[in-house]
Amino acid sequence: MMRVWVMAVLVWASVTGAVTIRLNEVACEHITERTNGYLGGYYGSDPLAENQWFGLSPAVSLSNGVLTVLNQQSKGSNYAGIVLGPEVFRGQAGAYRLKFDVLDLFLSNSGKDQGVLGETHYGRVNVWSGQGYDLSQTTGEALWADALAGSLTAKGDASVESLNSITIAASGDGYSLDFTYDGSSAVAIFFGAERTQKKPDVTAGYGNITITPVPVPEPSTGLMVLVALGLLTRRRPRAAHRPSVRAP
Repeated sequence: MMRVWVMAVLVWASVTGAVTIRLNEVACEHITERTNGYLGGYYGSDPLAENQWFGLSPAVSLSNGVLTVLNQQSKGSNYAGIVLGPEVFRGQAGAYRLKFDVLDLFLSNSGKDQGVLGETHYGRVNVWSGQGYDLSQTTGEALWADALAGSLTAKGDASVESLNSITIAASGDGYSLDFTYDGSSAVAIFFGAERTQKKPDVTAGYGNITITPVPVPEPSTGLMVLVALGLLTRRRPRAAHRPSVRAP
């Protein structure tokens, strides 16, 4: 019985062994000055680098762990983007939670006809995944990352998927969104500011950005006992068919 109990505990520990990713440790402490680029494929000599922030500088900046995005686009969007290579997740597929604080969210002007936070002006975070891209740059399979749109697009036979997004109406701590990772794709994350009317400008500031495994509910003692009993029950038929040994 004790042996089966230990086996069940070891299985539970292996399920919860995914990694925590702190983006301020993974990425360089600066913004690459570009609004878009190809990851993989034969589309030029300046491919987009994995694990590095990029965006429209100086409207996007990174200082002391605070990612600031200023949107001066008329009825448009602006983002800071980063594409994380699969090695960052160490091959651990499963459910993950992107957590962050919204340190600032404000308009350059306020008053009549100057926009409403959460309605005409807001922050937004998008998470995408992409696979099938060719880092050898010998084929047309690539991912196109766009920091103005906050999006990832597939080229050639590559593929992308929108994993999740969140719209933000006010500053505050403890924002999060969950996504499911397949263990082998790149993950593109965009932190931005959007507006649906011409004026005013809107600024969003993000900090304490981490990616953590989503906690799996801890199994109760009763559940562990049931698992153990089930395993023991499966062992009994084999024990019943063992040949008997007679004394000489």
